[in-house]
This record gives sequence, structure tokens and C-alpha cells, in this order.
Amino acid sequence: MTTMLDPEPDTKPSTASTDRRGHVGRVVIGSMLAGAAVAVATVVGPAAGAKEHVITATVLLSFAASWALLAVLTRRRTDQPQTWATVPAAAMAVAAMALLVFAPTGNEAGWVWPPAVLALVAWMAVQSRRHLRSRTRALVLYPVLTALALSAVGGAYETYHETTAIATDAMPGRLVDVGGHKLHISCTGTGSPTVVLEGGLGEVSSMMASWVAPDVAPTARVCAYDRAGRGWSESAGRPLDGIETATDLHTLLARAGEPGPYVLAGHSAGGIYVMSFAKLFPADVAGVVLLDSMHPEQYERISSWPGFYEMFRRASAVMPSFR
Repeated sequence: MTTMLDPEPDTKPSTASTDRRGHVGRVVIGSMLAGAAVAVATVVGPAAGAKEHVITATVLLSFAASWALLAVLTRRRTDQPQTWATVPAAAMAVAAMALLVFAPTGNEAGWVWPPAVLALVAWMAVQSRRHLRSRTRALVLYPVLTALALSAVGGAYETYHETTAIATDAMPGRLVDVGGHKLHISCTGTGSPTVVLEGGLGEVSSMMASWVAPDVAPTARVCAYDRAGRGWSESAGRPLDGIETATDLHTLLARAGEPGPYVLAGHSAGGIYVMSFAKLFPADVAGVVLLDSMHPEQYERISSWPGFYEMFRRASAVMPSFR
């Protein structure tokens, strides 16, 4: 009971408390932006061109740090500690380390990680609703959680598609061992000389086989193949230069039983490889067709090309992780 000697309780928050509460939104925004900035800077910087599992692990570690930062800073600098953020931080860090240690080459955990991520997202949504009293919950955290949920749904669909594609999208042609790794080749039609299709930068054999081979096969033997690490071909385990790539193709054709001489058709960057082949094995070449080919001196003659290619290389290295 309040008496004249007992002043009425002061229900007005103190200035210090108000200031501390006002900072939580900035901490949320800063933590999320920091994670995104570090992820982008690392992927296009030191991790550019790395294998897919390394890029994915790099992104996970960056965002693990951002969730950890959110937990630490909200505890130290606000009156709304978001200690629950340590859970996604730990989960992402563990997943990243597993990727780096086991270096998966495919989607081995495709049926496991999507439901696990969806469960984590649901739990995070509940925790943020309980503990975060800020507009940044709806403006920042919910969009981040939505992106995580969409990635899980996309991953589940990708796994389903890969599973069904095994039965419906059989690999055309066959794999041939060229010495330490196998290359994919698919040939159709009859006639001589045999036409060999060399795809451009980032192209796979199915692209050349679909828009060139049908018009050639009625009158000549035509073969499309995947360079090492592309399409259905195995990786050589290291980057190959033009001479090694041309030698790989020569070995592939010989071991696949496709006799020369060959008409080599190279599109874009593929033009460089067929010119290398013609220089190395002139006796096996009946002709060369260049389809919008790159120039052997493109780096020297086009001043803007090195910068463009470096940007393209870094961007394309990230693309598999966004499938």
C-alpha cells in the first residue's frame, strides 16, 4: 500500500535503459551486413576459383561469425541479449568444418540438410519473436530466415531432381580413361572426316550436341565431348593448360576408336583448344572451323579482356553454390 512516506513507484524507464534498448536494431543490422560483406569479399577475393565445397564453407563461416557477433554484441551493448543466436552460429560453423574436412564432390547429404535447415529456421523464428523487440526482426531477420528456408526448399528439389534424372536423363555416349581421369564423349552419324565439337568457356557437350550435331550427323560422323571437370567428364585433379587439354582430346579420340583425320569445330574459348590441337597433331587434322572464336593473343590485343575475364572467373566460380 502506498503511503505519504512511500513515493509512487517510478515506471518511467531510465535514460540509460532507453539508450541501450535503442541500439539493438543497429546491432542486428550491423551483424547481418558484416556477415554478408565478409562472405562476398572472401568469395570474390582469396576463395575465388576454389572448389565448390570451399566456397560454400567460406560463406557458412562468414554467416556463423555474424550470428555469433549478434549474440555477443546484444549481450554486451543492449538490454535484449539474443543468446539464441549462438545456436545458428554453431550449426553453420560445424557444417562449414565438415565441408572442409570431408570435401564432398556431390550432394551426398541432399536428403538430410534441407529438413535440418528448415527446422533450424523455424526454431530461430520462434526465438527471435520471443526475445527481439525491434522492427529489425521483421525488416532484417525475417528476410534472412526466408532466404535460408528457400535455400533448403531449393536443395530438396535439387536432390529430388538428381534422383529422378538418373532414370530419365541417362548420359549419352560413354566415359573413356585418358590417363588418371575419364572424359565423356558422344558420337553420332557416319561418314568421314569425323567432326569434333569443342565447346566454349563453361559450355558442356550437350549444348554443342544439341545445336550443331543434328545438322552434321546426316552427312558425317560428329563427336561432342566434355573437357576435364566439365559436364559428365571427371576432373583431372588440377587445372590443365591448352596443350594438356588438346593432348587429352587426342588420347580420348584414339581410345574411343574414332579415327582421324578430324575437322575440329571450336566455339569461343574452344577455338583456342582446337588451334592447339591442330598445331600439336597436324597429321590428324583435315580442317578447323572457328565459331566466334577467341584469339590466341586476346589478352594482349584487347586491353579490357583481362579484367573482364577475371571478373567472369570469380563470378562463375560462385555459381555452382547457388544452384
